[in-house]
Amino acid sequence: RDEVVSLANTSYAGTYLFSGTSGVQPYSNDTSTSPATATYAGDSSQQYTQAPGGQSIITGLPGSAIFSASGADVLGSLNRLIADFQSGTASSTATDDLNELRESLTNVSSQRSVLDASLNSLQLTTSYATTEATNLKASQSSLVSTDSAQVATQLSQNQTQQQALLSAITLEGKYNLFDYLS
Repeated sequence: RDEVVSLANTSYAGTYLFSGTSGVQPYSNDTSTSPATATYAGDSSQQYTQAPGGQSIITGLPGSAIFSASGADVLGSLNRLIADFQSGTASSTATDDLNELRESLTNVSSQRSVLDASLNSLQLTTSYATTEATNLKASQSSLVSTDSAQVATQLSQNQTQQQALLSAITLEGKYNLFDYLS
């Protein structure tokens, strides 16, 4: 049970992964009661991060959806089972508690698939951003290494060619077929 509470209180870079958006330690376990009582202090919101393309990617689920969901309360089931077996006699609810624990583990697996999909999206987004950054650096390098005198000369030559072409078109428009015949 203590290991499950520790996992439920996992943090990364100072942010609890399963506290919703509240930022507080999500779970505490009061062992002074029998059975012990797990209390969730987070909220029910999911954490998101914004990808460069504007896509929102889930980075954290509320612990209440994973560890203490209705009908799938991992911590509650564990606490009741521990109390049953510590008393030396399994109560009549031990079978129900085991079934609820099975349902809880199914729920944890289901929520894990949501996080796995988000992790995959984050990895793809990271790969895309890395490729985009590499392409932008290459473009920047190409622009910086351009010989500005050569570019200015080419621009001047192109402008001269354009003026000559416009002059030729203007002169061509002054004459018609009868002017050439006479």
